[in-house]
Formats: sequence, C-alpha cells, structure tokens
Amino acid sequence: MSIELPPGIFQRALEKKKKDFPRLSVRWMARKLNVSHVYLSYILKGTRPVPFDMVEDLCEILDIDDESRSEIYVNTFKIHGYNPGAKSSVVRVHGWNLVSLKDFDVISRWEPMAILLVTRLNGYDGSLDFISSRLKLPRFFIQSVLDILHKKGFVIEVGGILKASEKYFEFQSKSSKQSVRKYHRSVVNYARNLMDHAVDERSLERRHIVSGAFTCSKENALRLKIKINDFLKECIEEGATTSPDDVYQLAVQFFPVTTEPRQKDAPGSLAQR
Repeated sequence: MSIELPPGIFQRALEKKKKDFPRLSVRWMARKLNVSHVYLSYILKGTRPVPFDMVEDLCEILDIDDESRSEIYVNTFKIHGYNPGAKSSVVRVHGWNLVSLKDFDVISRWEPMAILLVTRLNGYDGSLDFISSRLKLPRFFIQSVLDILHKKGFVIEVGGILKASEKYFEFQSKSSKQSVRKYHRSVVNYARNLMDHAVDERSLERRHIVSGAFTCSKENALRLKIKINDFLKECIEEGATTSPDDVYQLAVQFFPVTTEPRQKDAPGSLAQR
C-alpha cells in the first residue's frame, strides 16, 4: 500500500476546510504557527519539508485525521533522516558512553532523547500510552522513535519492556554538524514554546529561569565553558542517584553579545580611500 506524501494530505485538508471556512488563508495559518506565509506555502506545496515541531499544530489547524497524521509522520521521519542505518559506534569513557557524531542523527531533536529518558521513570510499564501521557506526543511517533532507538542500541529489551541501555550518553558536538545544530535549535525552540504557554502557577513553579550578562576575557570564557560542561555532567549524574519521577531539560547558552573591535589603521600607514 502506497503512503500519501504530506503535501498532498495538507492540500486536500486545506481545500476541505475552506468549504466550511471560506476566509481561511495561508497567511492566517502562518500567523497561528508563527512562521512566514511564504515559508508555509513552500511546506504546503512540498518544496520544503515540514519541521517536526510544526506537524502537530498544522494537523490541528487543518483537522487532519489520525490515519493521515500517521502517514505524515512516516514521511517526515524519512525526510529528516531518521534512518537506523548501521549499528552505533559507542565507546565507554569514565562511566559515560561516548557516541560518534555519525550517530547523532538518531537523537538530533529533543523528542528521541526525552522518549529515551522516560523509559527510566518510576511507573514506566513499557506502554506507549505511558510515554504519550508524559510527553504529549502521538503514540505512532513514539513507536517509530523506539524502533530506531532499539535498532541503534540506545534501548534494550528487559523483561519484555524497552528501556534505556545505559545511564549516560555523551555526544561530541565540537564539530559544526547539521544534526548537532538541529538538536540544540529544537531544544531551545521547545523551551521557548513551553515558556510561552506556561501561564498557570503550577507550570511556572516547575521551571527555573535565570539569565545574566557580564564582562569576560577570551581566556576566562574558555575556562567558563569547561566549567559549564562539567556542571551539566554533575547535574545529570546527581539526578541519576535518586528514583526518577520526571525528565528535565537543562540548556545553557553562553555566547558574546559584542562583536570583535575593528582594527584601526596602524600609525603612519596609508588608508585606502
């Protein structure tokens, strides 16, 4: 049985909804999704792939049924490179599993890592419903991710239940790889979306938001980066010493807001006019 491509599903759903809402437009949808109408037009036509973090919202706006959503997720997986491929290359380093960059695509967004960690929570019974209720992700999406994580060795079967194979995974992100950038971008975008919708008192209490700006030399900046990395590892290891109830995300961005000063002309030099 052939699977319909997302553009065909989107266009068909848009035409159907326009019959009930004639004034529905791509511009209005783009505003709801917080993207440009040009970008959304590309997605609807199939010129650009639909981002994972837009699939569910777009399906909600267009009232797309569960079966069609599943087809969209299947193709979105393929387009974004969620391909099990070869077996992972994992090296054990000081209690952490060092995973090669070529395998980073498996966890190149926040969802797979979160799904992996939910398998360690108290009460996890191996069911898709448990993971779906904790992460608010579609069951079909979760099943697809688990299949890939299983084939790659990130989760293993224990007593008939898929669970994370190791406590700690580390991905080297020093190289400027597309999958690394994609992961960090997805984490930041997810945090931003949560903050935008965290309006009730309980949700705000579950978040800790702090930021600061300060002056620093280039030499000290390098030392601080190492400290930040060490602190993140300490948080992960300390969290693992207790019985887990929730999955937390810690994202730190440390970057200069000033630009490099322009080089002044050396004394006695001739400036080109």
